[in-house]
Amino acid sequence: MFWIYKILSLKRKRNPSLYIKNKLLEIFTKITNKKMGLFVNLCRSREFLKAIEIGNDLMHKNNGNSEFLKQYAICCFYSGNIERAKEIMSKVLVSETKCELETVIEHSSMIDGNFTISSSEYDCHGGYYNYGFVKNCLEDNDDVKRCIVSKIVSLKSEQINFEEYFYDNICKRYPELISIVPEFHGYHKIAGSKIALIRTGYIQKAIPKNKDIYEIIKINRIIESIPYVEDEMLFGDKRFIRDKYIQQSLHEEITNREAISEMNFFLNKIKDGEKLKSLVRRLEKTILKKQLYKKIKPKVHYSFCHNDFHRNNIIAEKGLGRFKVIDWNSYCVALRGWDMNCYFGYYEFKFDEIKEMYIDYSGLIFKTQNSDFLMNLIYVIN
Repeated sequence: MFWIYKILSLKRKRNPSLYIKNKLLEIFTKITNKKMGLFVNLCRSREFLKAIEIGNDLMHKNNGNSEFLKQYAICCFYSGNIERAKEIMSKVLVSETKCELETVIEHSSMIDGNFTISSSEYDCHGGYYNYGFVKNCLEDNDDVKRCIVSKIVSLKSEQINFEEYFYDNICKRYPELISIVPEFHGYHKIAGSKIALIRTGYIQKAIPKNKDIYEIIKINRIIESIPYVEDEMLFGDKRFIRDKYIQQSLHEEITNREAISEMNFFLNKIKDGEKLKSLVRRLEKTILKKQLYKKIKPKVHYSFCHNDFHRNNIIAEKGLGRFKVIDWNSYCVALRGWDMNCYFGYYEFKFDEIKEMYIDYSGLIFKTQNSDFLMNLIYVIN
């Protein structure tokens, strides 16, 4: 049941029949399992404790549903029930990949180099495309303790190919990226299983704070320094990105119509959403009727994009004042500013603050009287 909701609620993907799919999702929720629909929506809105309450009621009938269990484990993790999250995620790992957690931990310690493993620990902080991590603490020749992290990813997921390609190819082509990513320690496929490991250096992390915004903008500038015109050479045969996401097609009329339709669909479900509805009406008038999207020139206004640039994927190294960006499995070409829009969406910034700190500070994208409207569009879509 869970996967049907996933298919019918394709968020931020380009789709000419998006409105129809939203309607199908609404009808499907009404005539089938309402609790599952509520669980999915609570997970999306990061209301993890409420999602767990609903998930407990669903557990009996969905005990073999890997997608449901993975999301339930993530809710447990973010709610502080780490042991329960580990139990559920390791169960999903075995169910989907036929590989025991002990085997994964054993392979994670097979690291090239003159290293001695002092300890290994499973961290279930997984996501949609992975099953968590194994942290191997090492003692090198200088007796300095450090760690390497192995992300556990299913070979069925195309995401693992994208991340391996990023570290092995894109970072080598654009060495300026190396300063903002963890040290790469290779890719390891576990023979006879459906599992692979992506190894990077472990960073003792802290979540960025509001005061760090200008450091985050500097990182974003490094990412966006890779221009759209190098798209062909950049991705090679990994050109899954073309025509897949809204953010790289905002110069097209159909994309903007779909975006407005999706916003109206969800706003109709909000009781006190008149202020936002008024904003969307203004956006529709400005962007569609005045054809503001035609001012977007891909070769000028698009660039390389992380595409999941939120606070959990930007790590502040404790005590060092440096920041690293992780989870390079969704990168694409996008409208400049898209990553920062995603970042701002996770913090309580007012739009005037965003305009002052980012749009005015960066001299971003458009020098037109309608620039505020465009940034509002991106802000609401995300």
